[in-house]
Amino acid sequence: MFDIKKETIVLTSNDKSKADILEKEGFRCFCFSSLFQEYKVLANPFITGRDFVLKYSDKRAIDVGNLYPDFYVVSVVQTIECDGKVLKHPNCVEDVMNDFRTLNGKKFTVYTGTTIRKNFKRKWQDVKSTTLTRTYMTEQQMHDFVYKLGTSTFGVLGSVRLDEHPEMVEEKNIDPLVINGFPAKDIVHFFKTLKE
Repeated sequence: MFDIKKETIVLTSNDKSKADILEKEGFRCFCFSSLFQEYKVLANPFITGRDFVLKYSDKRAIDVGNLYPDFYVVSVVQTIECDGKVLKHPNCVEDVMNDFRTLNGKKFTVYTGTTIRKNFKRKWQDVKSTTLTRTYMTEQQMHDFVYKLGTSTFGVLGSVRLDEHPEMVEEKNIDPLVINGFPAKDIVHFFKTLKE
């Protein structure tokens, strides 16, 4: 049985807010960012969003798990697929503009993949997906929005942080997983029901 008070979880992220979520549930965690780069997975131009998050979350968990084999390593990856294409992580404001143009007025799917590993073995892997519709904007509206905010407000792959800008999608009741990109309930459930 997993002992919350004795075990430590390693998150493959620099985002301390994710560790804070688990710590509120009583878990001990620390963050250690994976150096495995997404372009290695995106080298396959035919990869689907689902396959991308499965493969990339696993590669990141392996990368960090090699350094911390005795710890549970949790890797969560989120991506967007639109028109059969997985969007790459933007490196600059112009990349964000290109993502906005790609998604503008279209349906797209947000995939969230989670992998948990320990002792060089995958213990659990899961994918969640949600389909949304990006609100249509003129080129000028997109430009004004993106350049006013810069890249700091954008979440994964140029998607707007929907907690800050819910008007960017047509749907009103959005799964919180899409908003924060972290399936905390599923991860907590995994550990609370774990029998080693």
